[in-house]
Amino acid sequence: MIVRTQNTPQCPACGVFLSRDTGHTTQIDWWLDPASILPPSIDHASFGLEPEVFEGFLRGFRIDTEAKVRTLVRAYDLVQHHVAPLVVKVAIDMIPDLAAAVAQDPETKIVANGRDGHAFGFVLAVLMPELFARHGISMYLPRQLVDVAVQDAEIHEGKKFSQIEVFRKRPTVPVDPTGTLRQLTAYFAQYGLDVEAGGQDIHLIDICFRGSIQEKLAALYPKTAFRGHLAFYEAVPEDPHPGTKKGYALHLDVSSNHERGPVKGPLPEDLELTFLHQDAYVAIESLISGSKSSPTSFGANGRPDARRHRHDYRPLGGINPALVAPEYADPLVREAVLAISVMAIIHHARELAPVVTAAGARWFDTAHDTPWYAQLAHQSDALRDQIRAWINRSQDADPEFARLLDAFALRTNKYVIENIDERLREADLTDADRHEIWREITKLYRS
Repeated sequence: MIVRTQNTPQCPACGVFLSRDTGHTTQIDWWLDPASILPPSIDHASFGLEPEVFEGFLRGFRIDTEAKVRTLVRAYDLVQHHVAPLVVKVAIDMIPDLAAAVAQDPETKIVANGRDGHAFGFVLAVLMPELFARHGISMYLPRQLVDVAVQDAEIHEGKKFSQIEVFRKRPTVPVDPTGTLRQLTAYFAQYGLDVEAGGQDIHLIDICFRGSIQEKLAALYPKTAFRGHLAFYEAVPEDPHPGTKKGYALHLDVSSNHERGPVKGPLPEDLELTFLHQDAYVAIESLISGSKSSPTSFGANGRPDARRHRHDYRPLGGINPALVAPEYADPLVREAVLAISVMAIIHHARELAPVVTAAGARWFDTAHDTPWYAQLAHQSDALRDQIRAWINRSQDADPEFARLLDAFALRTNKYVIENIDERLREADLTDADRHEIWREITKLYRS
């Protein structure tokens, strides 16, 4: 029995009074003052957050040790240094086209498509706040969810969509499509978009590759005009709407003389084709996708059911566990890293905003002639080189950045990894045995 005294700690969750030697006291102290674990060199400003927001972040992701905090600082700094300049540059390159579309038709809507497109939308909101406030929307329209809506139209309305077959990606886990098209239409309506009646242009912002989401939406809602503004884009001859998509870090027309992507073998020798390689663009995708999983169905609130990564059935699905550094193994820390990575991109845009917008309301007209844009271009090229070094497992890669990518980025061997993982889980092995097998497997393809 615990005797209550004036100094006896009380659990804020259940109200139980606890003795000082239960080991729970430290957690109570942390919950009441989560910043108490911070070393002197780190505070809320290290993440560009207000104190109250930062404390909520620490609680929400159970960042309750100094080691976890240092892991987040390292990830934040790595993403801000390596990845953020490319994302900001791509968003800036999109702005002239988006501004022109809005000027031509004030009813135009700009949809930052989650998960990956949200980061570009956040940058637009920072650098062009009025444009995004009036015309911008953030939605979740992932490939598999939209494909389920296509299946619904095929099964229950008898529609045929052979023209978009090259853009299809069926869910890996079977999903009952019944009602999904209706839910998708209602989801658009929540944002004032009557996609069935049409008459409104929708410009999609995404990381993409071929514009598959755009084409599936165009097939479902032929009266609405969809256009794509994409980080990476490779045109395909089968595209029913050629000329409606544009890539800003990579744009390859059908007439371009290149190997059709995504490339899964050796990297293209041409540096400009780096992001044609699947490992290259997926590496970027993996670090900007945020802290939620890609939804495949709608929730009770009528919105896509995007669950937090901490609930993933296989937190490391498709990633070699032998390459995941210990500090990145905890599911809550992993989710926190993905959340803080997006914040790092937003804060990079905020830091740049006063310089960028100093030229006036149409600063983007002369952006390409400025020193700050030249610096973004230089940093984007540096990221490209880092990604190439990581793919090739070269010593030229920043070891800390490579460590981050190893822990979060899916490589082209993800299905092999998943198959091995499943077989090892089915075998009568201890965790130690499995870890040792993974280490030996890793030695084979690293030798």
